[in-house]
Amino acid sequence: MDVLIVGGGPAGLSVARQLKGAPVLEEDPDVGVPRHCTSIVSRRGAEEADIPKSLWLATYDTIRITDLSREVVFAFPNREIVLIDRPGLERHLSAYADVRTRERALSVTPRVSTKRSVYRADTVVVAEGARAALSRGLVGKMERLSGLQVDVRMRDGPEEITVIVNRAVSSTYFGWVVPLGDGTYRIGLADAEGVKAKLDLLLRLFRAVPIDRPFGGAVLRGPMARRLVYGNVAVVGDAAGMVKPLSGGGIVMSMIGGRTLADALRRGDLARYDSSVRERYRVFTLLSRALADMLYRQRMGEKLLQEFAGERLRAVDYDNHVKTLIMASMGARGMLRLARNAHALAAALMAAFRLVGAP
Repeated sequence: MDVLIVGGGPAGLSVARQLKGAPVLEEDPDVGVPRHCTSIVSRRGAEEADIPKSLWLATYDTIRITDLSREVVFAFPNREIVLIDRPGLERHLSAYADVRTRERALSVTPRVSTKRSVYRADTVVVAEGARAALSRGLVGKMERLSGLQVDVRMRDGPEEITVIVNRAVSSTYFGWVVPLGDGTYRIGLADAEGVKAKLDLLLRLFRAVPIDRPFGGAVLRGPMARRLVYGNVAVVGDAAGMVKPLSGGGIVMSMIGGRTLADALRRGDLARYDSSVRERYRVFTLLSRALADMLYRQRMGEKLLQEFAGERLRAVDYDNHVKTLIMASMGARGMLRLARNAHALAAALMAAFRLVGAP
């Protein structure tokens, strides 16, 4: 089957890797740059997506959540959290593809057009990332925030990944500090507006000195598309909303989605891709979206932080934040504390179930 892939990120390059040489149109001069994301995945996800261990830069076993006055620590077993070399990953995957750089697709139907060329293919894979200029007309509206971060040097910085839930830092999402080693850190945030000023605030709060230029881009909160196939066009990765709404992460989901799509293309059965991915991820992403709204927009995260302040909770699954939050809160004291906020939890879950039942 003649396949053309639009987008040279993890999703599109994962399709190309499985199809052994399928052409990939990439708008930038090189794959892997500019950088967009923090590049954190789970150990299990990295292994399932076959990310080489040579691209694992660091591993972590704790996440500290703070509002800058109180904190709670989630402890993960087996150094479950992995920082990867995202540009290196894309260069690794591109070795299996025919990547055509500086080719920005302007349309995908009835043919793929760029400023320089017109391409024809039996099947077009749209894997353009969070920009979604092409897929937006197919999958509908997804919520986008702006993310901005920078690598810094600071003294006496946190030893673990730190998540900041504070309205001054982000009114709709959160900020973060990730240790990189040797006194360097990646510090950033996502929000609906004002991210440059809020990044400056974070730098002042942590007395951090930038050592590189800021980078970032759109951060998706979903929802995942209700359909992934539109005639001869298949949408995958961020372009299809394959992200975890609680964290905005989507590298592993995009790579697994790309691998599933490539398998369906080899079989000549695009419907198999659509059903397989939605069966695996759609309910999870809808529930995660409802919980994210509760924690960030309804400020439930601040209330739970107050309830559990000073505690160290056992976390079970970095990929499934819903499961981790529920399981970490089990036990007599935890359940009693959650019960105090049961009305908000019930409202969020009811909203999720309504979304799950939507056509």
